[in-house]
Amino acid sequence: MLASGLPEAVADDEPILRMLHETSKFSSTAPRVPAFMPGDADIELSTARHPGMPPEEVHALAEVFKVRPVKAGAVVLAHDIRRIQLEILADEEPQRHAIIVGWPQHADMDEQRSIRKSFALQLVSVAKLIKYI
Repeated sequence: MLASGLPEAVADDEPILRMLHETSKFSSTAPRVPAFMPGDADIELSTARHPGMPPEEVHALAEVFKVRPVKAGAVVLAHDIRRIQLEILADEEPQRHAIIVGWPQHADMDEQRSIRKSFALQLVSVAKLIKYI
């Protein structure tokens, strides 16, 4: 058991929250591809384990993560991440932090972005948007 009280292994049916700080990463009804795109040099994408937290808890968690105010969130299930051959791992501290790993790396940055975009598209297709503003 981790400090958060959550198990160390992320269950397939566990909701995973990608905090969105910029309106360019979501529309009025859905997250956009950039919501799930790691930076070119990044090998992981920061997320939070999200067992149905109300907005005030998400904002408090964002402060713990030391990130800008959260405007929205994109929620997927862990099995959606694993289905596309990525992995979600608990990464506490801070509490509830998790990372999506397994992003392809390629010597050709355009090729790498293209491959990663296809992964992000698959996540966006199953993600649910939660607005906090």
